[in-house]
Amino acid sequence: MDEDFVRSEFKPPGRRIWNVSPSVDAPAALLVFLDAELYLERVSAAEVVRGLEAQGRIPPVVSVFVSNNGPAAASDRVVIIGLSLSGLAAAHAALTTGRFRAAVCQSPSFWLNRERLASSLPNAGTRAAAFWIGVGDLETESGVSHPPSGLLQETSQRDSCGRGVEALRAAGYAVSRRVFHGGHDPACWRDDLTLALSWATSA
Repeated sequence: MDEDFVRSEFKPPGRRIWNVSPSVDAPAALLVFLDAELYLERVSAAEVVRGLEAQGRIPPVVSVFVSNNGPAAASDRVVIIGLSLSGLAAAHAALTTGRFRAAVCQSPSFWLNRERLASSLPNAGTRAAAFWIGVGDLETESGVSHPPSGLLQETSQRDSCGRGVEALRAAGYAVSRRVFHGGHDPACWRDDLTLALSWATSA
């Protein structure tokens, strides 16, 4: 846990939420991270955010980390961020709520339900969210079951993400696609996040 960066934690019923306060009084954007524990403890996302701010690579932001057992809040100029299954959730939220300016989807599980997301996209409107889709070139596993959920992954993360990107673009969404060298790995997501946040806060 990035205790030097996380300013507060609160526990409304059924969820845990961590807040990383802005370094200035007027932050430029709000970042909403799903899968809070994974982003804070293994990806070191709070440290990544503060490092990017210190280098001037992103503007000052407020970061909210939402535990995977609770919903995220939204407001103007919000970027939603998720990885794996929460990456799929981030994409879905950006497509269906109209509340997010961008979605950062790291190794999103676009394979779920026979790639249903890509086959049921609404057409992009004038205020449609932009998407960052990052996936590893080694994420090629298919035909596997994921315990304890029993979810069956019939196609690979890499290939389903490629088809998802094509479908999003065909529906009129702005998409930045990145294929990084590596697998389903927090270290890879940390590096990808550094680039994704610079993109998301300037998009």
